[in-house]
Amino acid sequence: MAHSRSALLLALAVLLATAAPRAARGAPALDFVRHDLRAGRFAQVNEGIDVGDIDGDGRPDVVVGGDAYLLWYHSPDWTPHAIATGFRFGAGARVLVRDMDGDGRLDVVTGKYRTGDEASRQTVWFRNTPAGWVEHPLSATAYCHDLAFGDLDGDGLADAACTDEAAGEIVWLRAPAYPTAWWPTRLVEARSAMGLALADVDGDGRLDAVAGRAWYGFDGTAWTRHPYTTLEDAADPRFSDYAKVDVLDLDGDGRPDVFATLFAESREGEVWAFFAPPDPRAGPWTGVRIDPGPLFGVHSQAPADFDGTGRPQVMVGETRVGGWDFGPNPHPHLWVYRLLGPARDPASWERALVARAGTHEARAADLDGDGRPDVAGEEENTDLLRPPRPGRVTWWRNVTGVRPARARRPRG
Repeated sequence: MAHSRSALLLALAVLLATAAPRAARGAPALDFVRHDLRAGRFAQVNEGIDVGDIDGDGRPDVVVGGDAYLLWYHSPDWTPHAIATGFRFGAGARVLVRDMDGDGRLDVVTGKYRTGDEASRQTVWFRNTPAGWVEHPLSATAYCHDLAFGDLDGDGLADAACTDEAAGEIVWLRAPAYPTAWWPTRLVEARSAMGLALADVDGDGRLDAVAGRAWYGFDGTAWTRHPYTTLEDAADPRFSDYAKVDVLDLDGDGRPDVFATLFAESREGEVWAFFAPPDPRAGPWTGVRIDPGPLFGVHSQAPADFDGTGRPQVMVGETRVGGWDFGPNPHPHLWVYRLLGPARDPASWERALVARAGTHEARAADLDGDGRPDVAGEEENTDLLRPPRPGRVTWWRNVTGVRPARARRPRG
């Protein structure tokens, strides 16, 4: 009997050692320290954020659009400087840092409109010149909640894909010969969607667009919609095509998969991995639910190697003050989902806490030059509070492995 009991205990120990604990071996505990930036006289309701080296000194700066200013915060002292004033910048539109004219300096693309006049919406870009910032038009018809650049038609110029929530359309903007001209807008599909990524999903050498619950292939003439999932938000169907999406090979088979927070901006958010079949046009895609949620008002998602292991890792952030008159989030979180085992096993995905805080459009970037991706974010929708108040701009410094790991925190 003693021998049988010993054998049973040994078998149980082996089972436990090869179950949940095996996933954690070799994965350092994630650790982040919060830093709030001071806006001073530029305090405002924030609308959007991005990161890039604005002044060319080799350090990433932070760009924030809001209800009164478009600002950039200089690293490492984080002094704010105005790019433009007098409009709402990034309200319902992407703030994006990229070199628009090929001069080696990073410019800023965003949407703007006069306060109280949403009919005046337009997408513009601000050219970063030695003499100052110069505004140029992009589109008077497309107002891009999500925006991504890439050569969609094979002419060697970087076009733009855009989800226009205001118009309920997915469109693409064809790059003109001179980027300072208006960019012609062309319809991909009349569908209200959130989330956007560009990647060659089907391996035909052309960039495809992933938006909402589908990817769109372009043959040079027409776009074809291919769903990677048909899941719906049963509680609130208007969010069925709202998703934060990233395209990356999750299972190491060489095919691009989709990491998605479905039903984004709703109160029913769920985190999924969708694995591409050999022919992504024929399907079906295999879906693995990583986190059933419900997540509140998710508006941030960013992949990065936060722990230095090279494993797939994606930051997902809830908002503190959701849109759609949902009110404040009672328990906002920033999470990192880390793959610690076989990608198609839901138990292989760890949900690690970054902060018990909300953010709107957070980005992952190495802000302090230590080789570890940090997280930069800002509060948005603080105009929905009564009375309204300015929002905070925050970065969470990644100190994983730098100081002793804190005790594991419970799933909150």
